[in-house]
Amino acid sequence: MTHQSIRRKLTATFLILAAGAVAGGGVGIYCVSRIAATVGVYANVTSPLMAETMALIDTAHGLKSTAFRAGRPGSTYADAIDEISALHAEADTRIRAIEGYFAKAGAELRLGNRIEERFTAALDRMVKASEREAQAAAQAEQLRTRIVRISGRAAHVIEGIAAATGQDIAIIEEQANFDILNGVATVEGMSSLITHLLSEPLQVAGRAQRLRGELHAIERAVRSEWMAGGDFDSSARGIRASLHTVRRLSKEMSGLMRHDSDRIQLAMLDRDIAALGTLTLGEYGLFAEARRLAAARASLAAGRLEVERLDEDYLTILNEAQDFVSRLNSDAHASATVVIEQALAFVTISVVVYLIVATLLGMRVARKVTHPIDRLTQHAARISRSGDMQRLEDTAIVTRLDEIGELARAFNAMIADLQYARRRLVEQSEAKVQVQYQRLVSAIGSLRHGLIMYDREHNVVIWNDRLAEIYDFDMDFAAPGVPLRDVIGELVRQDVIDAGHELVSIARDAVGTRQPVAYTIALNDGRSIAISSSPTPDGGAVSVHEDITERLQSQERIAFMALHDMLTELPNRVAFRDRLVAALSRVPRGHPLAVLAFDLDHFKHVNDTLGHPVGDTLLKSVAERVRACLRPSDTFARLGGDEFAIVQLDIEAPRMASALAARMIAEVSRPYEIDGHKVVIGASVGIALSSDDGLDPDDLLRNADMALYRSKELGRGTFSFFEPGMNQRMQSRRTMEMELRNALAAGQFEVYYQPLVRADSGAVSCFEALLRWHHPERGTVSACDFISLIEEIGIIGRVGRWVMEEACRTATTWPGTIGIVVNLSPVQFASDELVDNVRRILADTGLEPARLELDISEAILLKDAGATVSTLQRLRELGVQLSMDDFGTGYSSLGYLRKFPFDKIKIDRSFMRDLDSAGSAAIVRAIAGLANMLGISAVAEGVETEDQFARAQLEGYQEVQGFLFGQPVQGADVPALLSRTTPPRAGAAVA
Repeated sequence: MTHQSIRRKLTATFLILAAGAVAGGGVGIYCVSRIAATVGVYANVTSPLMAETMALIDTAHGLKSTAFRAGRPGSTYADAIDEISALHAEADTRIRAIEGYFAKAGAELRLGNRIEERFTAALDRMVKASEREAQAAAQAEQLRTRIVRISGRAAHVIEGIAAATGQDIAIIEEQANFDILNGVATVEGMSSLITHLLSEPLQVAGRAQRLRGELHAIERAVRSEWMAGGDFDSSARGIRASLHTVRRLSKEMSGLMRHDSDRIQLAMLDRDIAALGTLTLGEYGLFAEARRLAAARASLAAGRLEVERLDEDYLTILNEAQDFVSRLNSDAHASATVVIEQALAFVTISVVVYLIVATLLGMRVARKVTHPIDRLTQHAARISRSGDMQRLEDTAIVTRLDEIGELARAFNAMIADLQYARRRLVEQSEAKVQVQYQRLVSAIGSLRHGLIMYDREHNVVIWNDRLAEIYDFDMDFAAPGVPLRDVIGELVRQDVIDAGHELVSIARDAVGTRQPVAYTIALNDGRSIAISSSPTPDGGAVSVHEDITERLQSQERIAFMALHDMLTELPNRVAFRDRLVAALSRVPRGHPLAVLAFDLDHFKHVNDTLGHPVGDTLLKSVAERVRACLRPSDTFARLGGDEFAIVQLDIEAPRMASALAARMIAEVSRPYEIDGHKVVIGASVGIALSSDDGLDPDDLLRNADMALYRSKELGRGTFSFFEPGMNQRMQSRRTMEMELRNALAAGQFEVYYQPLVRADSGAVSCFEALLRWHHPERGTVSACDFISLIEEIGIIGRVGRWVMEEACRTATTWPGTIGIVVNLSPVQFASDELVDNVRRILADTGLEPARLELDISEAILLKDAGATVSTLQRLRELGVQLSMDDFGTGYSSLGYLRKFPFDKIKIDRSFMRDLDSAGSAAIVRAIAGLANMLGISAVAEGVETEDQFARAQLEGYQEVQGFLFGQPVQGADVPALLSRTTPPRAGAAVA
């Protein structure tokens, strides 16, 4: 046997099988061709036959609809005939085609008479009748319209005659009544005369009434629906009788008429009656057209009936075509069945023979080819499973001289080569594994996380030094193979974790579940360790350990910062709202609450004068004091700046909220000692109750804010409960804020001037600049009503600069050395630009510096002494005068009088108002004496009576100011005020 024998055997086998397949295919093609021939006859005839038949039916329907449309408005006879001729030609073509398909299939179509010709004739009659009908109907409608119009005109003539007759009767009756009343005739004589005179008019009126009736009868007959079909002769006789009666009555009335105008009217009536007779009964009158209309409609109905019968004949053709197609289908089905049965028989025989031959060839190939190849495959699979590379020892296969023998020998040679390569690979792998192991140890050791690997038996495989550092214990004992429980036991022994720690069960679960596990444990020293364990393919696990103590602390700090104020460590607005929402959810279950909003009075002044570090320390001190007033269940939060809020839980009555507010105000108002400064502030509180002011957290807090503003309006240092009217006041305040922001640009501010006079001579020494607001609706508003709001909304600096510049410019127009006094707010004084602004204003206006006097409130002096004295000295270097205002109401005035010599001190007006009080009188005397001893001018404010003026002179005050010497006036009125050189008498004081 040669090396090519198997190939030749297989080739011969495949050729035999291919020949069998070709023979079977030839039998199938023959059978399919016979079936196709049978079905082809059916397909070539039936489909086009049915298509032509349906097209013929559509053509017949088109003929029918064309006939029915003919004669309608907008259609003409010629158009209809042309369309019918085209459709008739199409129908004739369809019928010829159907007869041809019948003949092709060996059948004959029996049509009888030529139905398309009868159909066309019937349609022609219908078209002509429809056109005649339309013409007759239109002509009849025109005649009827003319008849109605003439009848109406005749009726109008009759109405005129009747009206004239009525007037004659009325005139006769009126003349008779007149003659009777005047005694010209007797009643009996006039009665017979009236009867004679009225006989003819009454006859005319009666005949006119009958004429109207007859004309109405003619009009009703013409308007009736008798033209739709009825007794024309009867209607014509009725109209003829009515016309005769009308002529007779007209002739009788003509004999009774006395006036020519009436006879002319009757002549016109006779012409109209003659026209009515012609239009209704004439040869071309209404009745003649009605008869022609009826005849056209009868002809149209007959034509439509004929068309309906011919339409049924076309449906008969369709039915015959369907029957013929059914017969062809049956014949084709029978022929196809016979051919298919013959084909199945041929195919069955071919398949049986093919299967027998294929089975014999397959058995031969299996014995010579497939069996040896299976032996080789089984031997290779056994080597793959066991790894034992042994040669194939079956000599019957190895010694074969064909391709299979050659394959077996090559397989044994490959096994020998693999055995050699395997030995070399094992030797090289052991060296590489050692190198890779050292690299793995180095890589694991460089990780910043701790790592430990253990096998499916929970024995240690490898770990790194970082793991020992994290747990702070010696792991040298944990060599590969040491059980994991010994490692955990050592952790317990060294007091890293407690006995029974969850770490043991977690490690066991990580191996048992074969799923990644992540968890966090706590060590005895308080640190937190994050552990993530992942299973390995060999059944063990790798566990990564990370010390996350600092991260958790940072997260906790961040979370705390997100919900707390960092200065006071109180909850912030977000946390406060969350706790308020939670507390409000308990209110319906009988746990009412109160929201207290409060801020610090004069805190902004402390910040502006003493600086923000002092303000921050003050806020922390306030937080400590208020916290001491609260219960553990209450919530205390800083909302921002100096704004705080409290949620007071489970209040039994409003008095509990008011008691807490009173305690807070008392505690906050106690003096503070901060960095050597004695600071005194106050608190204003607004209260909103959940039971009265709703359960919406935002509404409740807003209501508390409005109550807080109410407390400020009442003078600060107090508390107020929310009331519904506060919302309106808050809206008014916001409106006022917006208006104030635009007032300066709108030119609504004006500076007024109030004089200060010398106590010894009564001459005006200077004027104090006072701001007024000319509001478009409220009129002139005093500064005391809006200056605090200007300070709050932050425009006091801009407004203050404008007041100073305006006052200095106006003062330059005054005579002599009369000065101008301008008040400085704490915000202006704290500004770094104050000195530069004063210098620029003096330069721009040309005012002498000595004529400008700056009033500084005692509250300004609370700021750091060094910075305050420095600012005062820089102002003094400009040459301006400095005075301390509201002396006696502050906290450190005496110290500043010692540190810095003011030019003037002004006693507060409250002391002058209360001179009857022994205490106030003593203060007035003491301040004057102190000023004189220090060489400082003393000014008494609020002098409104002669007694107060005399007392000020007695106590030694150099200048006085008040309504006694004049109210604040506009700049244009200052010259008139300067004309007075002596003070007015007490009776001129202005309240």
